Amino acid sequence: MIPLRLERPRGPVAATFWGAAWCERMEACGDYRDRLPIGRSRLRAGAVYDLTITTGEVFAYVASEDLHEVLVRVQPIDAERREALVRACGGRVGNVVDLLAGNLSETVVAALVDAEYGLLPAPDEIRFQCDCPDHAGLCVHGAAVLYATGLCLDADPALLFTLRGVDQASLVSCVVSAVGQLPSGGEELLKADDLGAMFGIQFEEEDS
Repeated sequence: MIPLRLERPRGPVAATFWGAAWCERMEACGDYRDRLPIGRSRLRAGAVYDLTITTGEVFAYVASEDLHEVLVRVQPIDAERREALVRACGGRVGNVVDLLAGNLSETVVAALVDAEYGLLPAPDEIRFQCDCPDHAGLCVHGAAVLYATGLCLDADPALLFTLRGVDQASLVSCVVSAVGQLPSGGEELLKADDLGAMFGIQFEEEDS
């Protein structure tokens, strides 16, 4: 079995745009807050093993007193939501490399992390299954897998697109050819300074 290694003994779990975005979304969910700190500690202790991400699912083993099997089901994005995301990006994603690295304008980043039509799942799109006796909506083993997923997105951000059932190359192709803009009021989704501070990135200048 292969453990996930988190080299940083303290501070944020994830260091890159998509990993940090994933962790920020999980931490914003009030229902998860009691279990997330313990799950993060389990990950730091090297207790998460053999994590795999496929379309709609994250599976891993988490060690505590026993070794537990954890399955996190994440609802894939449907065609309607994907089209809304394309319209919101308004033709401002030029290539897959920029998309995966998060080297995008504030308009695109606001669209990609938007709670309604972005790529990150909402709590009601996530379901947990663990063989431990804790019957809460999220056990500490599931919390460890959530943070481990963010760590994996640091290493391979394309896995987020796999998880949500979105082909990143097709998304870029659609966005490049799309003509549109953020929905009414969308400019206020997130301020550029807030996004930069949140994910530790600098934005490209918008074309005037």
